[in-house]
Amino acid sequence: MKTKHKHSFRWGWIFNIMIVIFLLAFIVVPVVNVSHVSEKEIRVSQLLAATHNLYKVYDTDGNVYEIQNLFFLGFYRSAELYGKMEVGSTYRIRCHGYRIPFLNYFPNITHVDKL
Repeated sequence: MKTKHKHSFRWGWIFNIMIVIFLLAFIVVPVVNVSHVSEKEIRVSQLLAATHNLYKVYDTDGNVYEIQNLFFLGFYRSAELYGKMEVGSTYRIRCHGYRIPFLNYFPNITHVDKL
């Protein structure tokens, strides 16, 4: 009987660790990621509509950005913002987030001014 109790105790710890990892990966990291804001000038080399609300922007320096709706910021204008951009044009952009390769995160463009 004691062996069975120890076994269920281990599974309880494993389950708790999995819950913490889930919370970090899908709630904490995205919120912290969008809290980082940067502005820069880019020249667009390619535009790609990946899905109906996810767009990719490539600049001439080889950087990749996304334009997508962000629930945490109340930003729901991704299609309109993407529609303003043209290949070969230069823009001052405002981005939220970092490039995190193993999580497939890219900086998300939330504001564009054509120069």
